[in-house]
Amino acid sequence: MTTVTKFAAKSTVFLMGVALFVGAIAPAYVHAAACTFYRDLTIGVQGSDVVCLQTYLISSGFSIPAGPTGYFGTQTQGATAAWQAAHGVYPPAGYFGPISRAAYATLTSGSSGGSGGSGGTGAATLSGFNLVSGDNVKENQSNVEIAQARFTVSGGSADLNRIDLEFQAESTSEDVHPWEYLKNILIYDGSDRIGSLQVGDESDWDENGGTNNRPVYLVSVNLDDTLPAGRNADLSIQVNTQNSIDNSNNGQSFTLDVPDNGLHATDAKNNQLRVGNERDTVSFNVNGGNGGVHTKGTNDTAVVTGNGEHSYGTFTLKFTITAEGDDVYVPRSISNDPNSDAGVIYDPDMQHNVAGASMTASLSSSADTDGDTFVIHDGDTESFTAQVVIDPIATDYYQVGLSAIQFALRPNGSLTELNLNQNDSQYHTDPIYIPNN
Repeated sequence: MTTVTKFAAKSTVFLMGVALFVGAIAPAYVHAAACTFYRDLTIGVQGSDVVCLQTYLISSGFSIPAGPTGYFGTQTQGATAAWQAAHGVYPPAGYFGPISRAAYATLTSGSSGGSGGSGGTGAATLSGFNLVSGDNVKENQSNVEIAQARFTVSGGSADLNRIDLEFQAESTSEDVHPWEYLKNILIYDGSDRIGSLQVGDESDWDENGGTNNRPVYLVSVNLDDTLPAGRNADLSIQVNTQNSIDNSNNGQSFTLDVPDNGLHATDAKNNQLRVGNERDTVSFNVNGGNGGVHTKGTNDTAVVTGNGEHSYGTFTLKFTITAEGDDVYVPRSISNDPNSDAGVIYDPDMQHNVAGASMTASLSSSADTDGDTFVIHDGDTESFTAQVVIDPIATDYYQVGLSAIQFALRPNGSLTELNLNQNDSQYHTDPIYIPNN
């Protein structure tokens, strides 16, 4: 046998051995779906789960020259990115996280979706977010609804995971820290409590912008709730208040919002869903046991008079104010200046800049009067009508909204401001077209 023949024979034996070896390890590639990924995988991570991913990628035709080493390096990152691009996992950045794990589970199991509750196993969307005003609170109260978070689930079911809430005090003359007033935040879906958080200590909060005098404070409440596709969700945001609130006269007013993308959920395909709107705010008062107010819009109209050069719009907004815990005194005045001491603050330029326009406004009520104030007695509800007339200098659409109600707890007392969400339909008129030829 020549040297060449001997080499060929040895090569044949070697290749047969390789074939047997590959045949022995091939099932590991084929059955990579049996592996469990319990964490996110990225550059620098090591472990058996990395071996599993590398084995799966190699068996699927995505090259890792070094083989399944168990170390997630740049080769594994490149192979992961190529696999993501091939299977529509966005973004194809080579980071093997929750979305990639869900896609892996679908591809290896042959299923069209994972678990995620009833009502649909497809990709879901959250839309139509709206934050709606609730009630004011006093010290030592429980389960008072301060807002409702409304949105729509479509396409598939959604598992709610977390809601972020931002609070900002309105008055710099009182304590601006929400933990001095609030003890717990509770989230309800109907009668089911789906999340709660203790917030009575500074360590429970994160500062998240605002100003030195009026910081914005953030808390995140974990949620456990599944919403089916087609559900118009209405989550109730409730609070328990502290037993002792320092200021027993006027307390504090807070603005509340859910930040952009502040409501977190996943769908049946483990897609990450987000919704929220930090510009959609509500306000509530926290009082030291001596009273506050609650308001509700009842009707609004907008009418154009004239058809040309002398056309003007009359905007009428009707609402009620309820006194809670004490008599309240509302100044008998209305203004579009947010820094004034008027009883009602309105915004006349929701649709168009009204600079140069002629405007008049009036405020009337069924309440008793005491000098320059309307008096609402503890427990009573009184009707109010705000009317604004706008004679503009430019042809356009115009709209008026209510932005705040101011009140005192004694005659000539300091004013507390109850901020209103003028984007809430109960506090604004419809836009109307006013011609000015």
